[in-house]
Amino acid sequence: MGTEMLALSGGAGPFPRERLRAAQAPENRYVSGEIIFPLMSLRLLLLLNFAAAAYLTGLIWTVQVVHYPSFGKVPKDAWAAFHAAHTRRMGYVVMAPMVLELGLAVWLAWAGRAVLPGGAGWWSLGLVGLVWAATFFIAVPFHNRLEKGYDYIAIDGLTRTNWLRTLAWTVRAGLLGWLLAG
Repeated sequence: MGTEMLALSGGAGPFPRERLRAAQAPENRYVSGEIIFPLMSLRLLLLLNFAAAAYLTGLIWTVQVVHYPSFGKVPKDAWAAFHAAHTRRMGYVVMAPMVLELGLAVWLAWAGRAVLPGGAGWWSLGLVGLVWAATFFIAVPFHNRLEKGYDYIAIDGLTRTNWLRTLAWTVRAGLLGWLLAG
């Protein structure tokens, strides 16, 4: 029985049957040692992670291909008002989903540690960490520089370095999609 394998959702990707049962037990609990963690089904957790990643991936591609390149078209005399409005409005659209995604990614890494193949939950969390690092150590300093006034070099730097976040979110969405399809 311990060597029987079962796919997470009926497709490819074998997982030990008893681990899958523990993760998707009817009482909806995951037991690790002496600690019991309330847990939704692993499939639902994967789906929520995928939804957050898909939303943020779509958003970052829009920012990368449409929004950031248009910064260079804003007249210099309108720059201060434009950038202030951009920063405020993007905060509404980005911050809550990023915080939600971080929480879901931590939960998935922990809950799926014994079930997901190849440490996929930890890889997924690592990609979220990369996005956060690129946001706060690269994008935010560029935006702080742009807050002081129009600066084409900063706009170009922001647009070029944003590819790191764009690719990290795209890879994460792909990884989660693969796990859901498996």
